[in-house]
Amino acid sequence: MRISGTMEGLDEALRKTAALARVGPMKWRDAVELVLRELRDYARQHAPFKDRTGNLRNSIDFEMDPGGAPAGTLFAGMRYAIFVERRAGYWVLQGAIDFYRPKIDQIFKGLIRIETPDLEAEARKATIYYRELRRRG
Repeated sequence: MRISGTMEGLDEALRKTAALARVGPMKWRDAVELVLRELRDYARQHAPFKDRTGNLRNSIDFEMDPGGAPAGTLFAGMRYAIFVERRAGYWVLQGAIDFYRPKIDQIFKGLIRIETPDLEAEARKATIYYRELRRRG
């Protein structure tokens, strides 16, 4: 099953995903994976930045919890993604989350939780990383 990136098909797709999740614990993992897959696809298609090399857009992905828990992480694999994310008028992941969160909250009614990191803390980590790279030069 594929969830489309439009609001029109989203209601039906998320209802199907919620029904899967009610079937049993193993289906929760499937439900989380479907939500993460849609977030990834939406972010790749709609993130409002010009990607000259394709590296940032192609690095947007998700991974499921390796222990088998019904949890996963949406991420951008390029270290500089945080600087694009924080720039006014741009987003890498947050726009996809903001687009889908109301529907996810409505359909799953708190059964699936979206946690977002502290962007300022992530930016500080990335700044330290890049400063260290320059220092090693």
